[in-house]
Amino acid sequence: MATTPEEKRALIIKYFTEVIIPRKLELVDGYIHPDVIEHSAPVMNMPAAEAAKAFLRLNFESFPWLWYDIHHLLVDGDTLVLIGYIEGEFTGKPLLGTPPTGKKFRIPNIEAITVPEVQFIEHWGGIDMIGLAEQLGLPFFGMDKQGAAPDHSEEARRLAEKYIDRMNAGDVDGTMEVFADSFVDHQVVPGGATLGSTKADVRQAHVMLKDAFPDVQFALEDLLVEDDSVVMRVSGEGTHQGPFFGIPATGKHIRWTGVRVLRLKDGLFVEGTSELDQVGILQQMGILPTPPVVYDTQGNKAAVRRLLEELNQGNFHAYDDVMAPDVIVHLESSPEPFKGTRMLKMDDALLHGAFHDLSIVAQSMTATGDRVATRLLFTGTHSGEYMGVPGSGQVYNWSGMVIDRVEDGRIVERWTNMDRFTLLMQVGIIPRFG
Repeated sequence: MATTPEEKRALIIKYFTEVIIPRKLELVDGYIHPDVIEHSAPVMNMPAAEAAKAFLRLNFESFPWLWYDIHHLLVDGDTLVLIGYIEGEFTGKPLLGTPPTGKKFRIPNIEAITVPEVQFIEHWGGIDMIGLAEQLGLPFFGMDKQGAAPDHSEEARRLAEKYIDRMNAGDVDGTMEVFADSFVDHQVVPGGATLGSTKADVRQAHVMLKDAFPDVQFALEDLLVEDDSVVMRVSGEGTHQGPFFGIPATGKHIRWTGVRVLRLKDGLFVEGTSELDQVGILQQMGILPTPPVVYDTQGNKAAVRRLLEELNQGNFHAYDDVMAPDVIVHLESSPEPFKGTRMLKMDDALLHGAFHDLSIVAQSMTATGDRVATRLLFTGTHSGEYMGVPGSGQVYNWSGMVIDRVEDGRIVERWTNMDRFTLLMQVGIIPRFG
């Protein structure tokens, strides 16, 4: 018999964790009184308790994955107010006549339940139905009649992925299934080559590509959808084993990119055009010369040296002078890279606070292309507190390595590996070995 506020809270939590979330509808009768007064469930021609179970069953069938995130449980006498969120995924059966969209949702949920003892005798509930409809792409409340454009993103992704998968499997006919029979391609073969614009011509172009690169593999790099317009950015690669626009097989492995713009109607692509990096393909085949890329390796080294010189003078603002504002920094101790110089400045301030005469010497520099690898030696007197350990007056040394990517004289990306393990042993934070 749940009489105290704590017991009532425990009953509600047990109801959700042991009945609703695991979907054990056979246990619902133990919580809902046969004569429960239900203020929120859909009107059904059945007793309120049965209607509540039918409503739960409807949601479980439409949303195979559901989660109830309870934030607050407020108790006022026999009434509890539950405040939280419901999360789920519309991948099950149709909901109120609408087929599943595959989309996920997260909506607020507020319920009031009267529990004098161990069963619910009255219930009010409210979820954000408009938010649910918007997140799932459901045409509720006449939303599709108010000028809101239908969301084709899931449909477009399904077609785009089918296109990629069929082509990667060597199934040209399966690839053509994403195009309507009336499909018109305004540039079947990019670059001005003569070929028709019908679906049959599109198929011929794909056969030509497959014959030239039998092991071709595509990847969908980006997908943009607005109204009925779909843009696919793809990358492709394969071994040149057959004629390509009259060019004999070279046996070279070729990589390229392409963009296809399509119009979607009635679940199929009905119109489109495309652009393909044909010049890049010809350059990789050796038909066209590839312009040499010239890197200023000495200038890149000078940028890294300038940064070290300024840091040795205690000028932390040098990071902003030598690095790009949106520099990407990969620290060895951080699982994710971060953008900007803030963390580097904080780390340097910590070290200079503990080692007032800190010196950073570049022991070696190796530059290739746009990257500079620098081997560093750190030397400093432990005069201030470091990670809780007071200054010892001892001089410590430790090493490090940084690799910088430089563009137009500024560092735009950095990777670091510092031998802080040795530093921690010298300071006495971890025991020495050997």
